[in-house]
Amino acid sequence: MVFRRFLLSSLFALPLISASVQAHDANKISCPIASQEVFLWQSPVPQAAVQQDQLLNQATIVVNKAYSITLKPKDSVHFIVKPARLAGNASYAGMLQFNIAQKGIYRFVMDSKPWVEIVGNHKKTAMAHHQCGKQCNGIMKAIDFALDPGQYILEISGNGEPTVKLMIKPVF
Repeated sequence: MVFRRFLLSSLFALPLISASVQAHDANKISCPIASQEVFLWQSPVPQAAVQQDQLLNQATIVVNKAYSITLKPKDSVHFIVKPARLAGNASYAGMLQFNIAQKGIYRFVMDSKPWVEIVGNHKKTAMAHHQCGKQCNGIMKAIDFALDPGQYILEISGNGEPTVKLMIKPVF
């Protein structure tokens, strides 16, 4: 009799345990930075984006560092590869360069939802994964790209504000 009560109470508890595990897993998926990276994310370094590829040496960013990127009015930016989406008149854009030392998956996290293109050798790099939605530590968008070692250009367009917080981190 005692065993039967235990068995029945265990069966009723399973959905609650399962729901708790699912909620925990959903939180892991929805927050694209680890808890040890939150400090970096909350202390961004100012960096201006540029309008022309000749100025990219003034706009170099590095992996594992958060930046507060100042963008330019969209119409003043001359992209290397035209973005697939250019938002309305009141949008901001810009370009930055970065280097990748090790082949892997790199996540680009942002505090808004601009359009992002990664350009290497004058060609767009295909996106591996996209996550957008519920805010987590101020992050509104995360995009993963599979990147080989080399130099790349980050093209940002369609941002509604003149600044965007950005961080590139390896996912491997």
